[in-house]
Amino acid sequence: MKVLVTGSNGFIGRYICDALTAAGHYVCGIGSSAAGRTGLAAYYSADISSQSMTEQAADELGQVDAVVHCAAHISYDDTDSRLMAVNVVGTQNIVSLAKRCGARKLVYCSGIPVIGVPAILPVAEDHPLSPTTMYHVSKLAGEYIMAASGIPNAILRIPAPVGLGMNRSSILPVLIRQCLENKPIQLYGTGSRVQNYLSVQDIARAARICAESDAEGCFHLAGDSLSNIALAQRCIALTHSSSEITFSGDPDPADRYVWEISGERAAQVLGFVPQTRIDETIMLLANSMESGRKTG
Repeated sequence: MKVLVTGSNGFIGRYICDALTAAGHYVCGIGSSAAGRTGLAAYYSADISSQSMTEQAADELGQVDAVVHCAAHISYDDTDSRLMAVNVVGTQNIVSLAKRCGARKLVYCSGIPVIGVPAILPVAEDHPLSPTTMYHVSKLAGEYIMAASGIPNAILRIPAPVGLGMNRSSILPVLIRQCLENKPIQLYGTGSRVQNYLSVQDIARAARICAESDAEGCFHLAGDSLSNIALAQRCIALTHSSSEITFSGDPDPADRYVWEISGERAAQVLGFVPQTRIDETIMLLANSMESGRKTG
């Protein structure tokens, strides 16, 4: 099967390309960088928000069986015009490209926070939608574009993705670094915010399953839900750290949020159940950091 992956240089996109390639598929990538990562059958540098991209890329790609759309402009500045240009217009352009290339399946990477504030637990696919940032408004608009595309499609709503290569400023890598250095861990608010973490390898597997199957509709991918304080305690225990947990005294606006996700539909329809638990990811990141410290 020939699969096009947009955002193939990104954190999630790289893992999806690897999962599809390992399964024997011919994988092409589209990214904004001039050069693509190694291991792809083909790579195209393009700005997906440009209308001219569709015709040019279609001529170069030829027939494509499936498109996995990961590319996104990530910004929490609500005045950032690139949010709508890339995430809305760009998604519309990718749908047009998929049609020109004769794609029979679309897979769209969205995010659980398109629901807004979690009000009904566990958070299932029928949860009311009220995104609180323009970024998530743009991702929800992308969902609607996919649903109206006329091409069979699967929408994956993803919680916090974790794994090697993730943003070093995210809470999990920060906690692990503090633990390895035996430094105090400072949390905002009461540390009671419950977040959901899912291995990027599991996300890639879910995307591969969707690309290969006839499954359609929206799917919530569920990982491990932990409060910030529980995550800190887990990191301390697993790294045998002497770090102590402290509190900054500054409020956490999301202290009351509980991100407990229902993965029931994904399990029933896709047969998707996470294979990598949070403890494994913590140790994977910790060992990588330790190795880097020794060779650095």
